[in-house]
Amino acid sequence: MCSVVGDMVSLVTGQMSARAQQKAQAKAYEYNARVAQRQAELARRKGQQDIQKERNAFAIASGKSQSMLASGNVDLSSGSALDMLVSNREKASNRIATAAYNAERAASEYEQRGAVLTAQSEDATERAASYDPLFVVQGASKAYSLFS
Repeated sequence: MCSVVGDMVSLVTGQMSARAQQKAQAKAYEYNARVAQRQAELARRKGQQDIQKERNAFAIASGKSQSMLASGNVDLSSGSALDMLVSNREKASNRIATAAYNAERAASEYEQRGAVLTAQSEDATERAASYDPLFVVQGASKAYSLFS
């Protein structure tokens, strides 16, 4: 009888420990999911900053090119000067589009990671709920009554 009680206490203690571990794991997953969401927001903000930086760089470079060409009495409305200005605008547009794409891709990866972590948190919470020491005690009591 004494060993049965000891076994039951050991079982309940194990269940309580497993439950506490699952709860702690769920909180860790939840925290990491929030971190991933913040990282997604930061990636988008950094993308906006990169886009603004590219726009500013283009505006400065374009202004310098136009003033340099104009100071040399080059006609900016046709010919190779116009081709150069249009080409520079296209290159800047490509760099801006690349910055926007990279920012959104990074943010999406963080959001996807956050979604996985949220699901893992919910799963760990459900597992923690399944470790019910009272259920174990009742089950062990029934099993002991069958064999005694």
